[in-house]
Amino acid sequence: QALNRHRKRDIRPYTTLAAVAIILNLSLCYFLNGMHKNGQTWLSGDAVALTLEQDRILRPLGAFVREYFPLWSLRLLTWSTLIAEAAAPIFLLSPWFSVWSRRIILLTLAGFHIGVGLTLQLGFFSLWMMVIYFIILRSEDMDLLGRWFKPRAKPLTVYYDSDCGVCHAFARL
Repeated sequence: QALNRHRKRDIRPYTTLAAVAIILNLSLCYFLNGMHKNGQTWLSGDAVALTLEQDRILRPLGAFVREYFPLWSLRLLTWSTLIAEAAAPIFLLSPWFSVWSRRIILLTLAGFHIGVGLTLQLGFFSLWMMVIYFIILRSEDMDLLGRWFKPRAKPLTVYYDSDCGVCHAFARL
C-alpha cells in the first residue's frame, strides 16, 4: 500500500529565468529563420520543391512527396512554413490567451519538424527543436499528456522489502 501512496504535488505556477530565456531564444530563432527566408524561392513558393530535389538529404518519404505531391501543395507547404515561423514569436510571447496560443504554435511547429524529420536527413535538428518544446510546456499541458499517455495495463503486484528505502524507491520506479 505504501508503494501506491503518492506525495502531494505542488501545483502552484511559477516561472524561472531559464524558462523565460528558452522562450525568448526559441522566439528569436524562429524570428531570424523567418527573416532569413526572404529570397525569391521562398516568396514564389518554390523552396520546398527545390529542397526535395536534393537527393543527398532526401529520405524515402521525401522522394515519395517529390514524385506524387502536386506543385501547388509544395508551394502551400513553403508559404505555411513562412507563416508559422513569422507567427511563432507572436504566439510564444503573447500575454493574451497564452495557454492556447502556445499550444497552437507548438503543435504547428511540431508538425513542421515532424514533416522535416520524416522527409529530410538533417541530423538531430528536428528532434532537438521538438525536445525544447517540452521544457516550456505548462503544468496543464503536462497533465493532459499524462492522461493521454496513461498506461492502460492492469496494475502490477510488486513484492519488496518495505523497510529498505532503496528497495522502496526502485519498486516505485
